[in-house]
Amino acid sequence: MLLDLSRDADLPAVRTIYAEMRRNPEFAAAIAAARVESAFSLAEQTILIADEAKDPAMSQLVRNRCDQRRWLAGKFNARFADKTAITDADGGSLVERFRRMSEEEREARVLELAIKAGLVIEHRPAEPEKSE
Repeated sequence: MLLDLSRDADLPAVRTIYAEMRRNPEFAAAIAAARVESAFSLAEQTILIADEAKDPAMSQLVRNRCDQRRWLAGKFNARFADKTAITDADGGSLVERFRRMSEEEREARVLELAIKAGLVIEHRPAEPEKSE
């Protein structure tokens, strides 16, 4: 982690690294790639921290340490991010609900939701073409 660099007098200061990231897109991309990979280490650290905890009086500290690493791993790598389920008002999966609908039902429901969200002010169905 970049903070580890600040402890080593032979390495550049963290502010120098951030300044170089702003100046050099390739360097910034390399740091981003390293963070993606470091998420695996952070995730593994949570296992070690939890497994090595022996004192029940320290359970909140252990939880906080694990939660912080898990959160940071999720920021560095989407694989470790918390998932968010999209549900309907009754808690059912919108994806599954939409899969069971006909195309016409899906279009009507999407329009209804868009109107409620203020994305569509007025909707007039298209006039059918008259055949002559």
